[in-house]
Amino acid sequence: MKVIKIGGGSLKGKGNIQDILALVAERGPGHIIVISALSGITDMLIDGMTEALRDDAAIPSIISRLKNKHILVARHIIPTGKFYQKYTRDLNDHLDQLERLYYGLNFTKEITPKIADVISSFGERLSADLIASALRSLGLQATYRMPHKIGLITDGKFGDATANLPITARNLQKNLLPLLKKGMIVFVPGFFGVSERGDITTFGRGGSDYSAAVVAAAMDAELLEVWKDVPGYMSADPKFIPEAQLIPFLSYDEAAELSYFGAKIVHPRTIEPLRKRKMKLNIAVKDTLNPDAPGSLITYRSP
Repeated sequence: MKVIKIGGGSLKGKGNIQDILALVAERGPGHIIVISALSGITDMLIDGMTEALRDDAAIPSIISRLKNKHILVARHIIPTGKFYQKYTRDLNDHLDQLERLYYGLNFTKEITPKIADVISSFGERLSADLIASALRSLGLQATYRMPHKIGLITDGKFGDATANLPITARNLQKNLLPLLKKGMIVFVPGFFGVSERGDITTFGRGGSDYSAAVVAAAMDAELLEVWKDVPGYMSADPKFIPEAQLIPFLSYDEAAELSYFGAKIVHPRTIEPLRKRKMKLNIAVKDTLNPDAPGSLITYRSP
């Protein structure tokens, strides 16, 4: 079993998302997919907090924009019928909950770290439901499980949480292994977990990579694949240096160092859960636009 992480950069535009669906349908059964929010949605959620704080009359418009973004994609990837109807009902339920949170924020006149984490977690929730629904409409066995429902436990630090790996490993293996044994495609929204007190806590911006590493470590996965909209690690930024070359192999330390110095391929914290579990798990960075290309392989030590 492997864990696949799909980044928000790959979930941009109806055509790209259609390509992702085909790729997941081919390579996803029996594996766990940690998914980011659709491109731009987390920013919309965060900006919406400021709007809602300023004027509660803005809240219906915030919800309408979020709904339209997802419905536009859903119309493209889910055929009209029972699957589409079920998805729209679920979407409305999610957005009703989100709307209540925005009104609560306006009532208290304060954006607390606690409510900010809950609201910003909705991007990944909506994305997981959308993509799983689309796959089910294609006749595939696909489902999603929310981190706070399956016990992805954190230390409770809002905005910069760290997973409690021993507890999380027990919970996830109990809740996800039976689904994987049935050959299902199992989605887990990235970016957040839940404290032992029951509070939603996020891992910080870009934290879905860290989520995927936590799930991979907790489930004793054979491989962590990170699907990006880039070929892998490059020797320089190809936007500025056209002759930049792909780096086919690099170590945990090299990947972490490049990330800290601005290479936005995987989040700097991605290696952390693997070290804590004393795992020598390989991380394959793959290009969703060219999935059969070599990509970059991150190993415990340089080859």
